[in-house]
Amino acid sequence: MRRRVFFVIGLTLLAMILVIAAATRLVLMQSLLDLERSYLERDVDQVRKAVAEDLAALRRTARDWSAWDDAYEFAATRSPGFVARNLADEMLSDINVSAILFVDAHGRLVYGKTTDAAGSGAADLAAEIARYAADHPALLAHDSPDASVAGIAALPEGTTLVAAWPILDSSRTQPARGTLLMCRLLTSEDVREIGRRVNLSVARLSLGDPQLPAGLAGDAVVIEAFGRDRVAAYGLLKDFDGQPAVAFRVFEPADFRRQGVIMLFALLAWVTLTGLSFGAAVFFFLERAVLSRLHALSAGVLAIGTADEPGRRLALAGRDEFAYLGAAINGMLDSLERSNADLLKMEQRNEAFLGAVPDLFFRVDREGTIVDARLPAGVSRLPASNRLVGANARDLPGIWSRIDPKFIERGMTRIRDTLATGVPQSIEFTLDDDPPRTWECRTAPIGGDEVLVLVRDVTAERRAAEAQRKEILLKEIHHRVKNNLQVISSLLDLQARAARDDETRRLLSESQGRVRSMALIHERLYGSGSDAVDFADYARDLVTHLRHSLSGDSGRIAVAVDVEDVALDMDVSVPCGLVINELLTNALTHAFPEGRAGSVAVSLRRRPGGSLELRVADDGVGLPPEVDPDNPGTLGLRIVHILSAQIQGTLETVRCPADGRGTAFSLVFPDPSGGPTVSG
Repeated sequence: MRRRVFFVIGLTLLAMILVIAAATRLVLMQSLLDLERSYLERDVDQVRKAVAEDLAALRRTARDWSAWDDAYEFAATRSPGFVARNLADEMLSDINVSAILFVDAHGRLVYGKTTDAAGSGAADLAAEIARYAADHPALLAHDSPDASVAGIAALPEGTTLVAAWPILDSSRTQPARGTLLMCRLLTSEDVREIGRRVNLSVARLSLGDPQLPAGLAGDAVVIEAFGRDRVAAYGLLKDFDGQPAVAFRVFEPADFRRQGVIMLFALLAWVTLTGLSFGAAVFFFLERAVLSRLHALSAGVLAIGTADEPGRRLALAGRDEFAYLGAAINGMLDSLERSNADLLKMEQRNEAFLGAVPDLFFRVDREGTIVDARLPAGVSRLPASNRLVGANARDLPGIWSRIDPKFIERGMTRIRDTLATGVPQSIEFTLDDDPPRTWECRTAPIGGDEVLVLVRDVTAERRAAEAQRKEILLKEIHHRVKNNLQVISSLLDLQARAARDDETRRLLSESQGRVRSMALIHERLYGSGSDAVDFADYARDLVTHLRHSLSGDSGRIAVAVDVEDVALDMDVSVPCGLVINELLTNALTHAFPEGRAGSVAVSLRRRPGGSLELRVADDGVGLPPEVDPDNPGTLGLRIVHILSAQIQGTLETVRCPADGRGTAFSLVFPDPSGGPTVSG
C-alpha cells in the first residue's frame, strides 16, 4: 500500500509538472514569439520605408530635371552642348543616378546614358531601361504636367529604382516634349547603407536564392531562426507589375527566445521543488494517519479470517474512522455468528420442504456444470442423482437419450440470461416418451454464478388448458360471427322495408337470405363446439326458414328434404348452404307462378368414388328458353357457379326431369370428410 501511495503521489507530481510546463510553454513562449514577430515585422516595414524614401528622393530629382528649359530645348534639338555641360559622369554620380534617358513624345529614345558609377556590369542599363519602358507604356504616358511614375524594375543588370516625369519648360505651360527617366541600381552596398540608416542588419537576396523560406509571397513577412543566436525576417519588394522584384533579410538577436527558455526552466524548477515538498508532507501525513492504521486493521482482519477461532475480535484503539470501522466489524462478526445458527435451522426447514415437492431440482453454474441434483422418488425413466452431479448439461443427451441437444442449447441460453439480468426464465420441452410428455423448466438466479433449475411434468395441465382454450376460442369466434351476420341480416331487412320499388326489395331480401344461411352455419358450430357441421340438421333448418320466408304458411308448394348424415367443415358447408339458398329461392319464387301448386326436393347423397351430390329439383314451369344455365345472366345462378368452383364441384342443369316439367340442379363435389357419418 505504501509503495502504491508513493507511486500515485509521484505520478501526480510528474503529471502536474508536465501540465504546467506545457501550459507555460504554450502561453509564455507564444507571447514572447508574438512579441518577437511584431518587432521583426516593424523592422521589415522600416526597410521598405527606407527603399520608398530613396525612390521618393529619385523622383524629386527627376522632377527638378524634367521642368528645366535646357532639358526642354534638348528634347527638341538634341544639342551636344547640353550633354557636355550637364550629363557628365561626375554630375550624375553626385545626384546618385545610375542612368538617365530622354524619350520623345512618340516613345523614341532621344538620348540615354549609363554612368560609370553603375559598374561595368550595367553598361547597357540605359538600353535595358528603354526596352523596359517600351514594354510598360504607363512610364511614358502622362495625362497632366504633374503626372509621374516611380517604382522598382527587375532588370538583368539588377534591381533598379526608376522615376519618370514629363519634359516641360520651367513655367510648365508648354506641351510636354517627351519623358525624362532617371534610374538608380539598388546594389548590395545600397542595401547595407539602408541597414545603417535604420540601424539594422539587412541583406539582399535574389528570388532564386535557396535560403528563401517557403511561403514568402506578397506583403507577407516570414520569420525563421537563423542559427542559434539570431532570428531572420524575410520580405519582398514589388516591381511596377506588382510582382516580386527582390527579397531581403533582416537579422535580430534571438533575445526573446533565450529569455523565454530561461523563464520556463526557472518556473519548472520552482514548481518541482514546491511539488516535492508538498508530496513529502502529504506522504508523511498519510503514513501517520492512514497507512499505519490501515495496515493494523487489515492484519487483524486477516488473522480473524485465517484463524479457526469464532470468538476472536479486532483490537484497534483510538477515536478515528479506523477505530469505528473496527468496532463495526466486531459487531458484524457477532451478528454473523447469530445468523449462522438461524441459517442452520432454515436449511433444515428447506430440506423438509424440498423433499415434499414433486419437482426436479438442479443447481447449475455459469459453465453448465450440475453442482447439485434432487430427483423425487417415483419418477421413472430418470438417471440417478449421483450420475448427474458433476456432469455438464451438454453431456445430458449421452446420459439421458430422450433429451434433445437443441433443448440443452436453449437451456444454456436461459441460464446465461438469468445470470445476466437476474430475472427468472422458463422454457418448455417435450420428451419422446410413450405417450410424449411435456416438461416445464424454470431458472432462478442463486448469487452471481449459479442458477436453480426446477423441472416439472406439466403434460396433463397443458393438454387440459389447450383443449379448453381451443373450445372457448372456437365457440367465441362462431358466436361473434353469428351475431355480426344477424346484425347484417337485420340491417338488410330494414333496408328492404324502406325500399320504394319491388326490384330493390327483392335484391335486398335475396342478400338477407344469403347472410341468414351463413349465420345459421355459425350458430350450429357455436352450439356443437367443434369445427364441423351436421349438415342434415342445418339443411332442414335452412329449408324451413326459406319456405316460411317465401311462401308463408301456404301449403301449395311442398318442400322435401332428404340429406344423409354428413359432417362438413365450414369451408364446404357455407358454399353448400348458399347453393341451397339460391336454388331453393329461385324455385319458390319463379317455378310456381300465379298460385300454381307443386313440390321441391332438396337432397344430399354420397356417390361411389368418394364424392357427394347436392340436388335441388322442382316440378314447376321450368327455366325459360332464353336462360342459359351455363352462362346465366342472373346474379343467383352466377353465385351458384362461383360456389361450385370454390369447392371444386361440377354443376349440371337438367330441364324438365319430371314428366316434361320443372328443373333439376345437381352439384357433385369431393367428400372432404372422407366418408365419416354423424350418428343421430
